[in-house]
Amino acid sequence: MYTKYLLEIISLDRLDDFVNTIKKHINISDIVCLEGELGAGKTTFVKAFLKSYGFENVSSPTFSIINEYQLKDFTVLHCDFYRIDDAKPFLDYIKEKQKEAIVFIEWPKDIDCTKKLTITNIGKEKRLFKLCF
Repeated sequence: MYTKYLLEIISLDRLDDFVNTIKKHINISDIVCLEGELGAGKTTFVKAFLKSYGFENVSSPTFSIINEYQLKDFTVLHCDFYRIDDAKPFLDYIKEKQKEAIVFIEWPKDIDCTKKLTITNIGKEKRLFKLCF
């Protein structure tokens, strides 16, 4: 499924630089699975991604399940399926929006993703990021 990857170890204070490097690989209609342990930085990554487009008011979708952000040229859906057992009821909505959106899904369950970003906490505010595409 994935043929290329970008791998980088960064400190969280350099996350904005990392996002600017990889955002050319994340396109409208992509569904990006975000994988990593609790506290690895999945939501922090999405916040930095949206910030790179000038959007500052970002919150975690832990309880809302899906947060939707309308940017100038496209929409970003930020989903968190940690608290749900079955993601299928949300898939129709995601597929409906996908053509005009970039979709980030934390804790993907039964989702076909076009890209995968794995975040591994390696201590002292450092993370290993691996983007597969």
